[in-house]
Amino acid sequence: MGSESAKSAAPSPSANPRIRAARERFEASWRSGKPTPIEALLADARPGEVKELLAELLRVEFAQFRQTGAPLDQAEYQRRFPEDAALVSEIFNAPPDSDAPTTRILHSQIGDPNAESADGSPVIAAAAEYVNLEFHAQGGLGEVFSARDRALHRRVALKFIRTEHVHRADVRERFLFEAEVTGRLDHPGVAPVYSVGEAPDGRPFYAMRFIRGKKLSTSIAAYHAADGTKTERHQERLALCALVRHLASAANTLAYAHHRGVAHLDVKPDNIMIGSYGETLIVDWGLATPLDDAKRYALSMVEQQTRIIDRGSGPSGSIGGTLPFMSPEQLDKSWGEVGPASDIYALGVTLYNILTGRMPFTGGDVELDYREPKRAGRFPLPSKSGRCVPEALEAICIHAMSPRPENRYEKATDFAEDLERWLADEPVSVYEEGWGERLVRGTRRHRNWTISVAAATLLVTAIGLISAVVLARANDRERTDRLAAQEASDLAKEMQHKAEVARQSSLRLAAQFAARIVASQIDLRLRIVEAKADEASLAKLLKDANGQPRDSEPRKKLQAWLEECKKSTDGSTRSDSWFILNDKGVQLARAEFDDKTIDESFWFRDYYNGKGLDLPTTPKRDDVRPLRRPYVSNLYQSKATGRIRVAFVSPIWGSPVDKPEGRDPIGVLAMSIDVGEFKSLQIGLEEEQTATLASLRPDVVEGSEARGMILHHPRLVATLTKQLATAEGVKNLPRLDSELVDRLEKLRERRLAQLQLGDGTPALDGSLDPAYKDLLSDEPNAKYLAVFEPVFVPTWQNDPEVYDPGWVVIVQEREGK
Repeated sequence: MGSESAKSAAPSPSANPRIRAARERFEASWRSGKPTPIEALLADARPGEVKELLAELLRVEFAQFRQTGAPLDQAEYQRRFPEDAALVSEIFNAPPDSDAPTTRILHSQIGDPNAESADGSPVIAAAAEYVNLEFHAQGGLGEVFSARDRALHRRVALKFIRTEHVHRADVRERFLFEAEVTGRLDHPGVAPVYSVGEAPDGRPFYAMRFIRGKKLSTSIAAYHAADGTKTERHQERLALCALVRHLASAANTLAYAHHRGVAHLDVKPDNIMIGSYGETLIVDWGLATPLDDAKRYALSMVEQQTRIIDRGSGPSGSIGGTLPFMSPEQLDKSWGEVGPASDIYALGVTLYNILTGRMPFTGGDVELDYREPKRAGRFPLPSKSGRCVPEALEAICIHAMSPRPENRYEKATDFAEDLERWLADEPVSVYEEGWGERLVRGTRRHRNWTISVAAATLLVTAIGLISAVVLARANDRERTDRLAAQEASDLAKEMQHKAEVARQSSLRLAAQFAARIVASQIDLRLRIVEAKADEASLAKLLKDANGQPRDSEPRKKLQAWLEECKKSTDGSTRSDSWFILNDKGVQLARAEFDDKTIDESFWFRDYYNGKGLDLPTTPKRDDVRPLRRPYVSNLYQSKATGRIRVAFVSPIWGSPVDKPEGRDPIGVLAMSIDVGEFKSLQIGLEEEQTATLASLRPDVVEGSEARGMILHHPRLVATLTKQLATAEGVKNLPRLDSELVDRLEKLRERRLAQLQLGDGTPALDGSLDPAYKDLLSDEPNAKYLAVFEPVFVPTWQNDPEVYDPGWVVIVQEREGK
C-alpha cells in the first residue's frame, strides 16, 4: 500500500490512457460547474486501476477546492473511501505542485461537450485557463483585469460584470450580449473575443485581446497641452492629422458594425483606443443595440442583410450613453430613431473635442444643458475656441452634429471619406471653398510649377542685382561678378532641385493613397462575400439544391437567394456577377442566370481551388477540393461574357464545426468584377497624374503563364473591348514588361517585410522611375515620372497579418514635352 500510494501521489499525469481520459472527463465536469462524483467514475474502472484513478481524481478535486477557497474536510473523504484512508491523507497533506500558480485560476468553457448542434452534429468543446489577474480599469457595467493564458502564454484582458450587478438578470443579459456583439464583429478595429466563462463567485466574464496602447482622449489632451509656439506648429499640424486619421479609422469600423446590423451608441474618445503600433480600435460595446432590417437597408455601409444576432430586439433595458456625446434622439426618443446616425453624431462631438479640447455641451441639468441645446443645435462653434481650426474640419463637425438624423452624413463611411479628403488636401463634400482657398490649394497641388516660377523670379532678381553691381563697379569687380553669377546659378539649381523633390513627394503620397483605396475595396469585398457565405440559410439551400435538376424547386430557391444577394449589394459594391459552386466545382447558380455556365464544373479554376493558377482541364483530377479561406482569385476569362475578370471568394461551410474539425467546405460563393473597374484610383490625383493597377501574379489567361497584366487604366476598357471584338481575342493582352515585373516583385517583398516590422511606409529604393513608358498611352515614346506602390490589406482576420493579392499601383506624371 505504501509503495502504491507513493507512486499514486506523483505529480505527473498517468501514462494509462484510460485513467488519463477519466481524469480529463472529471476536469471537464468541474469546468462546466457540475462536477461528477468520484465514486461514479471509480465504478467504471478496472479492478487494477482503481487506486491509481482515485489518486488522480483526488488531486484534481482538492486543487479545485483550494483554488476557489472552499473548505476541505479530510475526515469526510476518509469516511467515503475507508479502504484508502492512508492514500487520502497522503494526497491531502502533499505540498502543492511547485509549478502551480499562486493566484486563482479562472476557467473558461467554450461549448458543451455533450451537446449537439441543430443538424445533429457534435459540438466541439474547448477550455482556457487564466492566471495572474491584475486590475486594469473599471466602467459602469464591468471591470477589466489583465491575465495570463496558461495554454497560449499570452496576456489577455478579462472583463467581468461588476459585483453589484451580478444578480440583476437584465444587466447580465446586457453583459453577455456585449460579449456576443464584440465576438461577432470580425474587424481589425474591434478587439477579438477569445472565450466566455464564469468566475468561482458566479460572475460571468469574457476574454479578449489585451490592447497595449492609450485612449484617444489621452492623445487629444497631449495635443492641446502644446504651447503653440512657431517652433512647434509643424509638429502640432502633424499631431492633428494623426488624431483625424484615427477618427477616420474609427468611423470605418463603425460603418462595418452598422453593416453587420448593430449600433455602438457610446462612441467617445475614452472608447477609442490607439494601439502601440498605431492601430485604432473601438472598445466597450456594452450599449450596442441591434438594428431592424429597414434601418440596416437604409443606412448600412453595404445594403445587405447580415444579422449580428438572432434574438429579436436584443437585451432589455433603456438606452444609456455619455451625455455630451449622446445624440438628441438618444435623449428624446420622440425626436427620431436611434441607430447609425446616433453614432455619426458622437463622431462629430469627438471631432469637436479634437479641434477644441473642450465639450460642446456641459452642465448638470439634463434638460437645460443637454436635451434642449442638442435639439436646437446650439453650441459654440469650434472656431470660437481660441485655437486655429481648419474651416473644412469645422464644417465636417457641424454637419455630423446636425440635430436631425436625416441631415447628418448618411453613412459613417461618408464621414470618414471627408476626413480622408481633408488629409489628402482635397475639397470636402460639406464645405464650399472661397476663391482664395482654391488658389492656395492650387498652389499646393501644383507646387512644382509654383516653385519653378519662384525660382525663375528669384533668378531674375538676382541677375538684376548683379547687373547693378556691375554698372556701379564696372572696372575692377570682374571677380565679384563671377562669384555673384555663380551664387545665382547655384540658387536656381537648388530651387529646381526642391521643385523636383516636391513633385516626387506628391507622386509618392498619391501612390500610397491609391494603394490604400484598392486595399480597402479588397477588404470590403472579401468581408461582404464571407458574411454572405456564413449565413446558415445559404448552407441549407446549397445542401437541398445539390444533385437536383436546374428546374427543381430547391435550385430555384438557391438562384433566387443569389439574385437577391447581388441586388442588395450592387448599390455600393458593384459586381459583374455572383455565382455558387458545389463541393465538386459545379456551378449551381449564377446572377444573372446564364445557360452557358450553369451545371458546368469549374473544378480547375483558381477561384474554386485557390491553387494560384487555373489547372489544366484534362485529365480530370479528383483530388482538387474547394478553397478553405477568403481569397482574391487570379485573372480568368469568363466563359459567359468573354471578359477578363477577378473573383472575390469565400468557402461555404456545412456547419460551424466543419472547419475546425478539418472537413471540406460544401461549396464556394464568389463575387466577380471585370478588370478596369477600379475607377476610384483617380480620387485625389492631380489633373496631370494617372493611376494604373497591375497584377504581378502569373496567370494563364492567354494559354501559357504570363505576368504583369494591367487591371486598371483610364484607356484599358476601351483597349480590351476593341481587342476582344477582333480575331486577336485574348492574345497579346496589355502587360508590364518582364524586367519591370521582376523589379516590382522585389519591391513588393521589401514593402511586405517593412509592414510586418511595423516601420510604416517610407520611400523605398526602386519605387521611383524617371523614364517609365505607359504602354496604353497614345504617345508610345513619351516618358513619365512614375512611383510604384504594392497593395496590401493589413490585419485581414489577423492570420496572416497582411493579406497580399499580388497587385501594384503605378501613379505617373508626364515629363515635359
